Amino acid sequence: MMGFNSSSLPSPVAAVVFSLLAVLTPAALPASALPSQATAPATTPTAPGSQTKLTGRPWKLVSLNGHDLDAKVPKAPQMTLLEDGTRILGFSGCNRFLGTYSLHQDRLSVNGRLVTTNRVCRLAMEVERDFLQAMQSIDSWKIVNGVLELSRQKQILARFE
Repeated sequence: MMGFNSSSLPSPVAAVVFSLLAVLTPAALPASALPSQATAPATTPTAPGSQTKLTGRPWKLVSLNGHDLDAKVPKAPQMTLLEDGTRILGFSGCNRFLGTYSLHQDRLSVNGRLVTTNRVCRLAMEVERDFLQAMQSIDSWKIVNGVLELSRQKQILARFE
């Protein structure tokens, strides 16, 4: 599993990383912490012919690799692409994650590995592993009827509402 091992960092650095991950979730961020419309890029990405924004809002996973999310998973993964145009953060089913992304028109990719907390959750580990692998291999996006589709080589890997 791709993850973050706190033993590889000095304890003060690990404490800062985990503190940031604990508080940097879409629900926990106050409105003042997110970029305002005034600081957002001049063109906020939206799907062609749609009013639904890609960035600055949480997206909840509804299907992964062609399968609806299992109802046994206690909490669905979710992600937010921050409007600053570089940071992605969210919840992967068991752990919180943080990373960076690149966006150019319909092209979207996660840069490098996502940093995650290091909890073990019996019911969600498989979903988390598959979710993180999918997120790190995407190359494009589109929004269809309010549903975000993330794809790799034109194959849909994940759908979000």
